[in-house]
Amino acid sequence: MTALDIIYNSKMVNEPLFIEDFVNENVKYDSAKTMLSNWVRAGILMRYAQGIYYIPKNTVLGKSTIPFESVIERKYIADKNQVFGYYSGMTLLNSVGLTTQVPNIPEITTNKEATRKRKVTIGKRSVIVRKSEIEISEENAVYLQFLDIFRYADIDSITKSKEKIIAFFDRNRLNFNSLQQIEKEVAAKLRKALRRSGIYDELAYR
Repeated sequence: MTALDIIYNSKMVNEPLFIEDFVNENVKYDSAKTMLSNWVRAGILMRYAQGIYYIPKNTVLGKSTIPFESVIERKYIADKNQVFGYYSGMTLLNSVGLTTQVPNIPEITTNKEATRKRKVTIGKRSVIVRKSEIEISEENAVYLQFLDIFRYADIDSITKSKEKIIAFFDRNRLNFNSLQQIEKEVAAKLRKALRRSGIYDELAYR
């Protein structure tokens, strides 16, 4: 796919585009950067942040913008059919209903990070990213997310929210046998927290 193919593909309108999308055997990084800057000046693209662009829509309020969430999800969670991350930490606990606290900074565990934890600023907002304990894939991402509930929540919150946690398991159509296989790969401390909660046994004997 050529650079112009990418630009005029309607599916990419109002979606984040990275410099790397335009780099190939014929177009080097610096050339792609120059090309994108020229397209910004020509009004073909809008620059969201350094190295991140998008094709805007024309609206009654002017040029459209793209949500921050779409940028971090493509960068750290999934791109096309490839899954390499998931929301974690306080963001996960809020989505499951274990806390009413809405985090100001979203948290993501991803294959795209090499450090234990760091804050990354993109444009005017930030995201906390963590490296994954094991390689994340489409097959195990939601299982690892489920296990992370027991990594970040205290035992009292888990005990009070068993129904919500089991509802998360069922809503995502998780399978206990698959959970058994995946949890063998995570740290013993996390496996112990899962069993101490009593939820493991409830899932096993349903």
